[in-house]
Amino acid sequence: LFTFALEPPYHCSVSGGCTDNMMARGAAITKNGNIRLRWSGWRDDDAGIREYVCEVFLMERYGEELRERYPAVATRRFEPGTTEMDVVLNDPGVYSIVLTVEDSSGPNDGNFI
Repeated sequence: LFTFALEPPYHCSVSGGCTDNMMARGAAITKNGNIRLRWSGWRDDDAGIREYVCEVFLMERYGEELRERYPAVATRRFEPGTTEMDVVLNDPGVYSIVLTVEDSSGPNDGNFI
């Protein structure tokens, strides 16, 4: 017996009736480099959430655009019960936060579980 997980994880705000934050990071502008990131409300009805991957990038100027500078300043993986991450930003600048929500079928939609 195989089960297909054809739908990716989603945030509860998509279906309405939820006030959970996809990602809360505190004040948009701060002089404090100690940041606590929090997320909640992520769901996967078919396969369940396997893990969260949170990455923080310092942005750099590229012509008239900003791009993420690699490698990430911080990268961490979390089990489904963990919904926050503390990060220390040592350099002033603009940062990008990327939260990837992986379901139990893996990183590609439609995998067997």
